[in-house]
Amino acid sequence: AGFTQTMLVGETASRSGTHLYMAPEVIGGKPATTRSDVYSLGVVFYQLLIGDLTRPIAAGWEKEVDDSLLQEDVSRCYAGDPDERFVGALELARNLKTLETRRATLAEREAAVRKATRRRMALAIAASISSILFLLAIALGYGLRQAVEARNIAERQQYYANIGFANASIGNSRFDRARELLLACPVRHRNWEWGRCLLLCNRDLFTLEGHSGRVESVAFSPDGQRIVTGSLDHTAKVWDVETGREVFSLEGHFDEVRQVAFSPDGQRIVTGSHDHTAKVWDAETGRELFSFTGHSDSIRQVAFNPDGKRILTGSWDNTAKVWDAETGREVVSLEGHSALMMSVAFSPDSKQIATGGVDKTARIWDAETGHELISLEGHSGHVYSVAFSPDGQRIVTGGGDLTMKVWDAETGRELLNLQGHSEALFSVSFSPDGKRIVTGSNDSTAKVWDAFPWREEEYPGDASMPFEERVELYKREYWRKRLAKE
Repeated sequence: AGFTQTMLVGETASRSGTHLYMAPEVIGGKPATTRSDVYSLGVVFYQLLIGDLTRPIAAGWEKEVDDSLLQEDVSRCYAGDPDERFVGALELARNLKTLETRRATLAEREAAVRKATRRRMALAIAASISSILFLLAIALGYGLRQAVEARNIAERQQYYANIGFANASIGNSRFDRARELLLACPVRHRNWEWGRCLLLCNRDLFTLEGHSGRVESVAFSPDGQRIVTGSLDHTAKVWDVETGREVFSLEGHFDEVRQVAFSPDGQRIVTGSHDHTAKVWDAETGRELFSFTGHSDSIRQVAFNPDGKRILTGSWDNTAKVWDAETGREVVSLEGHSALMMSVAFSPDSKQIATGGVDKTARIWDAETGHELISLEGHSGHVYSVAFSPDGQRIVTGGGDLTMKVWDAETGRELLNLQGHSEALFSVSFSPDGKRIVTGSNDSTAKVWDAFPWREEEYPGDASMPFEERVELYKREYWRKRLAKE
């Protein structure tokens, strides 16, 4: 109760002059308390705010204090009930230190009033007692530290929000938006997660720019030093893998280049075009060696056989053709599909060819004679993709009926029929060891599947049982064991 007691020290004649600062309970004869000091401090606080150290607090005083927040602080000091006042001057100081934060939500008009009030306060405080000046200085300093801390917290919260949005944008392939969000993050908050997201936005080593139309097909050379691209701009281009520089352009087609492939030795490139031709090029010089001109519609698939001596082309004229890779001579024509040819593949030993078409069938052919060996019928939609297993014993097909089927390449028996995609399957492939199959779909996903045994003797059951029953027996036993482990 030091402040009130100080105000009461002196001659009796001066005692009447201190009633202005005395709390009601002190005037009523109760002993002075810290809350009584707060009352007196509130009176001085009020006089400083209005710039008149002789003015008592009277009804309607609020009109003289423009700042509603300061009105609230004075009211808590001046409250008639001591329990409603600040506990002490420190609580008032703590309340004042948050003034900037409290004022941050006020409108611009109130901000202007606040500035004017602060100027008047500064002038008043300059003439006030040193104790109040000291308290306000502490409050302002603490308030500044709190404001900086609050800003840092807000920036960090925004940083993590940006990281979350950037990660979502990356998942949706909106890489430009992700980079924009990441670059907006303050440097001082960037951590490992920021670097990881930025890396995911820039996974490519470089961009191959030069085509003026959509790039339809790409392929690496066997030694990994070159890349060939085929485009709707009627050209194919060869690029240096280390620098991304264009080595040369393969120009000769007069329509879209839909498919490209390197020979196994990397010395030649074959291109298939919408102009009904396929062309073979020297991979070192870019010189055209010869052109295949036997198809009557767009060539959508090209492939070298494993030893590089034959080239296979698949066309929308419903045929596939085998060509001599050295002379360009047509060796054999595969005719049997009743609709567009969508996919072609050589067997690992080059003796057989698999094709898939819009007629909902896949077919196996003798690569030398062109004789159709087997027709694989079971899909209820287009067969978009075909592939041989590494040992050549099985064929996998992917279709527009949302299924992936595995067939015995020798007998044509359907071994597996797997479903899981929600849209058409456009690509299928075996793993190098033949134990798994990967499928790519228009549903924006790729799936990996167990491929099951490839040799008939590996399936359980008596050899006299129908093979299909032995396969089903194996699948039931496989899933029983797998579910037991999980």
